[in-house]
Amino acid sequence: MCLASLGAASNDPDDDLYYAHPKDVSRDAADDDDTIKKKRFSNSLHTLQKSLNCYPTVDEHSMKHMAGTRLEEFCKGDRTDGVKNDEYLEISQKICVEMGLVDDAQRIAMDHNVLSMVWELRDSLPEVINVVEALPMLYDVFIKDKKYRPSSKDGKIKISTIAQNLFLSILVHIIDRAACKEGDVPLHAMLKCGDVKGAQQVDEGAKEMWMATEKILRGKRDIINGMDIPQSEKDSLNLAMDCGESEGSFGPGLDGGLYEMLSTNRVGFPEEMSVERRNELKGRIFKFGCFCRIANNNIQQPTGSFQGDYSSLSVFFRKLFSSCKWSLMDIMKQLTDQGDECIL
Repeated sequence: MCLASLGAASNDPDDDLYYAHPKDVSRDAADDDDTIKKKRFSNSLHTLQKSLNCYPTVDEHSMKHMAGTRLEEFCKGDRTDGVKNDEYLEISQKICVEMGLVDDAQRIAMDHNVLSMVWELRDSLPEVINVVEALPMLYDVFIKDKKYRPSSKDGKIKISTIAQNLFLSILVHIIDRAACKEGDVPLHAMLKCGDVKGAQQVDEGAKEMWMATEKILRGKRDIINGMDIPQSEKDSLNLAMDCGESEGSFGPGLDGGLYEMLSTNRVGFPEEMSVERRNELKGRIFKFGCFCRIANNNIQQPTGSFQGDYSSLSVFFRKLFSSCKWSLMDIMKQLTDQGDECIL
């Protein structure tokens, strides 16, 4: 609720305290491309406000109303709205500050589009807050580093297969945390980060990225566990499958089925794969694709960033969503392309 209210206020041109975009939208010859984009976006909000008067979409009254008694509790005779409002909002504000999403004055502390991504992915809260924590690392590796940076030719953006698969491996590490089944190769071994067999050699680059991601997950877990909030709230913020306990640990064995399907562009499932396994992977690919779609739709907006222009990462999320879409199309075609048993 705290994040929803501040997100709405940050887009309200009449809110002098929380408005997060340039107030002066007049053109200046000295403006760079980023500043021009910010001013255009701010000008569109001013125009929308004048014509429709639609901000803020969530005001203080509606926020307290949403944080009050649930319908089920109300029907049972619970009328303690005031107490619930104060407790719920206090916890919400404390979590947002501790997470670094807002500052002590309850003003947004990072890119508005990143915060809107957190709000829209609130049903996957543990995963999205860890992705937000990983954004600076992703920006440094895939945008600042020329080795993995997308190239542009003839107006088209191109991403190398190595860069896309590395980006995929980091996101799968954070988002698709399913336990590796007995006898299967865990994700970190599939990526050759460790536990390699035979003549295989450890991929030091992949191992470095794996350890950096584990460090991010441990840091966020420690922040959450150190908060002075109810344990039920901590559980709702922590990943269901915990990360490694110490530095240098690969963490629990993660299933690499989704990574293998998307990184190899496999058409459908192997014939020997069980129906149960097929349905499991299909559901995970769908969920992963939805996450990438929402992430792309939010961070691609040209409003700039406090810690780097994360909109540059949107092309990676968009390509992953496309991979999920085509994979699911192949899967459904395979599942529905059955022989007609009625034909003799």
